[in-house]
Amino acid sequence: MIVESEEYPLSDKELEELEERKTRREEIWDEIKEQVLDYIDNEHAAYNAVHEFNEQGFEFVDFDYDCDEYDFCYIWCVYGVAMGVKMYDAHKLEQLDAKVS
Repeated sequence: MIVESEEYPLSDKELEELEERKTRREEIWDEIKEQVLDYIDNEHAAYNAVHEFNEQGFEFVDFDYDCDEYDFCYIWCVYGVAMGVKMYDAHKLEQLDAKVS
């Protein structure tokens, strides 16, 4: 993981790598939305879409769930992941802003 602090600022190469990872993540999410989430109304098609999905080496593994509804634990985990990603992105944005200014 790339970490920047006042003592250890990010190099141009590391900043470029961060931007490339962000771009890759956005591309993968776009493909997930297009190839998987478009089938949310049809359980069978959604299940097949998840198993057939492969974008830039990213694929869903060990997916064997009933897709009728989400349970509490899953929803709780999704909120936790979303919060963690939001905090991480905010931190990285602060670092990039500090580097640029």
